[in-house]
Amino acid sequence: MRLVYCFCGCCIRGTTDTDLFHQNRNHQNHAHPTHQTTDAQIWAVIKANAHKECGRLYHEEANPDHQTSAHERTKRH
Repeated sequence: MRLVYCFCGCCIRGTTDTDLFHQNRNHQNHAHPTHQTTDAQIWAVIKANAHKECGRLYHEEANPDHQTSAHERTKRH
């Protein structure tokens, strides 16, 4: 899965760059109808900023045994 972020902060996902373009165009048409984003602008954003989705977020992968509680952090200081 590939992803890119809209200027509004929305994460847009697609299986390929072409799919990402269509998803982004759909988002622009519905979320920002007065912005008049061109196809060339969308492709430029995809070319410059699209990347492969990493999977799980860091905190989801973190081992609970290695996390420090707020109480433990306070005891050290």
